[in-house]
Amino acid sequence: MKGMEPARSIKQSRLSRGAALARLALRIGGRYAARSPRLIFASVDRRRNIRHDLAFRSAEDVAEELLILLADATKRVHRLVLLLR
Repeated sequence: MKGMEPARSIKQSRLSRGAALARLALRIGGRYAARSPRLIFASVDRRRNIRHDLAFRSAEDVAEELLILLADATKRVHRLVLLLR
């Protein structure tokens, strides 16, 4: 049964990455949905500012999530290197 551990670990890792991406999409979509009424009634300049703010916050969220995924991948590679020594 010990040979099954890496396969289970990979599957769990894929599931956790998928869940993280789903949370990210929900967070970005929720933020947009919350701001969409403001977009309808805002002036052109205000719409531009709201959209810019949404894009900036979305980019921050994506960057943060990518850093988390990168840290996880780095830990996995480090463990693999230690196992191969």
